[in-house]
Amino acid sequence: MIVINSLKLSLWWIILGMAITAHAQQDSVVVTGQVTSGYDGKPLARAVVSVPGFEMMVETGTDGNYRVVLPSEASEIMFWSPGYYRTTFPLLDRRELNVTLVPDSRPNYYDEELVTNPLHRDAAAIYQRDFRRGALHVESVLQGRFSGLNVINKSGMPGEGGAMYFRGVRSFEGDNSPLMVINGVPYLPESSNSAVIGGYSRNPLLPLNLRDIQEVRLLKGAETAVYGSMGSNGVLVIETAKPADLETVIEFNGHYGVAQNPATLPVLGPGDFKSYIGDVGLTQFDDMGEMLNFFPFLRDDPDYYFNFLYNSQTDWQGLIYRPAFVTDNHLRVRGGDAVAKYNLSLGATNQGGALDNSSLTRYSTRMNATVTLGQKFDFLGTVGFTYQNANLHEQGMLTATNPILTALSRAPILSPYTKDELNNELPSYDVVRQFNVSNPLAVLNTAQMRLGGYDVFVNAGISYRPDTYWTIGTTLGIFSSFMRHTAFIPGVSSRTVMPLENGVALNTSRAGAAQVSNLFYRLNGQYERQIGVHRVEAGGGYQFIIAHSELDAGSGRNTPSDFYRTISNVSVDGRQFQGYIEPWNWMSVYGFGRYHWNNLLTLSAYFSADGTSSTGNGTDRFGLFPGGEVRWRVANMEGLHAVTWLDQLDLRVGYALTGNSRYSSKLSRPSYGSQLYRQLSGIVVANVPNDALRWEDNQTFDAAIDIGALNKRVRATVGYYQTLSKNVIQTMAASPVTGLDFRFVNGAEISNRGVEVDISATLIEQRDVGLTVGGTWSTYRSEIQSLAGDGQRVFELSNGVALVSAVGHAPYAFYGHVANEVIPSASAAQSLGLVDYKGLPFEAGDIRFTDLNHDGVIDRADRTIIGDPNPDFFGGAFVDVRYKQLSLSAYFNFSYGNQIYNAVRRHSESMNRYDNQSTAVLRRWKADGQVTDMPRAEYGDPRENSRFSSRWIEDGSFLRLSNLALRYRIQRAAVRVLEGAEIYVMGENLVTWTKYLGLDPETAYAHNPMYLGLDFGNVAQPRTFRAGINLTF
Repeated sequence: MIVINSLKLSLWWIILGMAITAHAQQDSVVVTGQVTSGYDGKPLARAVVSVPGFEMMVETGTDGNYRVVLPSEASEIMFWSPGYYRTTFPLLDRRELNVTLVPDSRPNYYDEELVTNPLHRDAAAIYQRDFRRGALHVESVLQGRFSGLNVINKSGMPGEGGAMYFRGVRSFEGDNSPLMVINGVPYLPESSNSAVIGGYSRNPLLPLNLRDIQEVRLLKGAETAVYGSMGSNGVLVIETAKPADLETVIEFNGHYGVAQNPATLPVLGPGDFKSYIGDVGLTQFDDMGEMLNFFPFLRDDPDYYFNFLYNSQTDWQGLIYRPAFVTDNHLRVRGGDAVAKYNLSLGATNQGGALDNSSLTRYSTRMNATVTLGQKFDFLGTVGFTYQNANLHEQGMLTATNPILTALSRAPILSPYTKDELNNELPSYDVVRQFNVSNPLAVLNTAQMRLGGYDVFVNAGISYRPDTYWTIGTTLGIFSSFMRHTAFIPGVSSRTVMPLENGVALNTSRAGAAQVSNLFYRLNGQYERQIGVHRVEAGGGYQFIIAHSELDAGSGRNTPSDFYRTISNVSVDGRQFQGYIEPWNWMSVYGFGRYHWNNLLTLSAYFSADGTSSTGNGTDRFGLFPGGEVRWRVANMEGLHAVTWLDQLDLRVGYALTGNSRYSSKLSRPSYGSQLYRQLSGIVVANVPNDALRWEDNQTFDAAIDIGALNKRVRATVGYYQTLSKNVIQTMAASPVTGLDFRFVNGAEISNRGVEVDISATLIEQRDVGLTVGGTWSTYRSEIQSLAGDGQRVFELSNGVALVSAVGHAPYAFYGHVANEVIPSASAAQSLGLVDYKGLPFEAGDIRFTDLNHDGVIDRADRTIIGDPNPDFFGGAFVDVRYKQLSLSAYFNFSYGNQIYNAVRRHSESMNRYDNQSTAVLRRWKADGQVTDMPRAEYGDPRENSRFSSRWIEDGSFLRLSNLALRYRIQRAAVRVLEGAEIYVMGENLVTWTKYLGLDPETAYAHNPMYLGLDFGNVAQPRTFRAGINLTF
């Protein structure tokens, strides 16, 4: 109430000045004109003409003409007719206003009349009607639709979803994804990779059924300042379907089809594999006899008794993939009366994965209701519940348990099943054998990776309207999630899967439980008033979040047999546990004001004063985050009224100071973690506290031009932005006495700048024919401006992979050796005179690595930046063609200039062990003087020809036809329920144009931008074909 009274006092003088200005105006004005159709320019009879803010309405005559008497305070007129979008036009002192309405058959049209929140009126939006047909998850419809928002599908594993990055990398330790706000309530889910199932992270938006969403908006300008220290990465506003009908309406949407694996990698066949084994074996064994004793199948002896074990021609990749059934069904019942309205939905999804024995099942329900409690009070409530369970497989460079890697590596001469001496296959899976590679079918069908749990959303709010101008509301939001992860990898009884932990873990059991809860409360007030040419929108409030997340996980090995699969049966030695308890609280007082003058000029101001528990105890807990924007509507100027083809020409510039406090509270406080010592787990100190740690600051400057022409058939926005993130949290070396490698400080600065383009053009718009094209195009350049310490941080990952964040470069650039040609001859090797850090000389057939410091030694000192995972530009495009009741739509997404580390190709071309290899190794060096791009095969790779280097960095640019849908709307049918129904067929991920040699150029190992551009063996996105129907009755 204090906030509301303060706003009233500050607005009084503004309103008084506006009233004095308006007093001199005449009592009323008469406006005439004609309303015509956007299809053919013909007059529209009985079109509705109304004045926003006033209870008055007239209809056009049969000739489309209208005459309306307006109050002097009116500045806008609204027009609507069935089959057309409701549109508001500024009066601008005109006494004649001819209007052409936009047909509602136009796709991807931004309908500003649907906006009720002043903070959202300038934000780009997509609506349910324009969602891609057959899409299962929210990320699918966001991809390529908002400029500046890069949505990367992580993999084709069911339920994994996509990673979202907004305008580059802004933080090392904080969250880089947009803040998600669902029905006005901030949503803070868990998005990190599973501690139990390798390489998997649950889709944060999986609890939301796509059919329950009414619209999605992206806030990225000055308006994000009202979210303070949570708004630095933009704000993704999601609104679910609101109840609005007075009569009962039932809707059913369902689609059914199959998902298929789109690609495999070429590997050696039986003959080439045996030749390769011989080459590698000769570099390990002292003589041919010793090698033939280990690999007896290399003998050309038809009488060898065990030939039946090595005479198969198995296509392992063909065995691990299979077409999978995919379906999504959604039933909605909506209705009500003048007092209460409801919107109830039920959903059931079954998403089978192209990788055999993988699937996701999801059941969801949501009830939205509004109740009118008298003339001044309204109640709005939402309850949502989602239950899901999934059968999954491990991803990442887990060579023993990732089915993709085992299928690439397993010898083609082996059978999937055990054989007898008569060459008959038996029911049991074949064992590991001397190649030390797991049986892919055993991994698929005997290892268990499961996820299950539920999500609950509860929102309740009361709105009070004391008069025409004021709205006071209060909102309570609760989110609760519980997920259980379990994994079991057999081996004690069957020996079909390679033992883990260097052969010690014959079988492995893991289990974990993750819980997340958010409690949100807001008290707010909002004021809107129009007086003549002046309009004011203002509001403010108080809000807080109490969030809690917890993970408890454990693992162990060697149960008595593979029948015992729970961690309660593991042996005493090797037990491990991990977890965390993460409280995170946020409190904010915010406000905003927008002043519009004569539909020509808009001045906007925003602010938030907030604080979070993630800051240290020794620094300021609260910060002030202001923002402002100026918009000049050039097309509404008097001199341009006669330019009838120009509908909109807006110039705007804005600035915002936001923050990022979405990082772990543990960074500033003492914390503990688990550590394994001599096969026993213990608790150790995990962090050096920093009481001075504070939120990260983010300054954003935006400038843009918005254009609309030809009755808004052409709409475009071209913008430029520049951001500077200061006080970015980074690691610094800790004192050796702490026993830790680093501590966290506010020491870095990162800048981002880029250009963003949104465009849509309706080229043909007739009643029976329509053609609309459009898309988004975005660039960003992330650059580290400063780092505390020596100006460079190197992040060492497994298997020698290294990333670097250095001043003057993009964060997380690839950091390794520069690989050149293969040394062709002994004389060439001698003239180079290069040795490795062990003193081994590089010989003919080895890779020549660049000796950057010219000391003749190839070692860690010769590493440099060898690639950048960030794209030069990215975006999406769409085409929508309509002929009568038939429509064809196509959606594309693209990325250009980003580079990818192909870890799978490195695994398949290293030639240092007895795994099967890529067909590329057929080009391997074999004789002195041979010129090739593939080094020699050598067991163990003593000179590290396969080390992390530019050899494995590839161009990840791609263009993908991500969705193609053909739909038909039935106007008349013998069965009444089919009238107005829509039937469609669609395909997803149909074609990908790329030079990338991996399974899929679109991949992300984790939501953390550190893992952007790392192809660690994730499942490729499946190619799907489905048929669906939408019914309303």
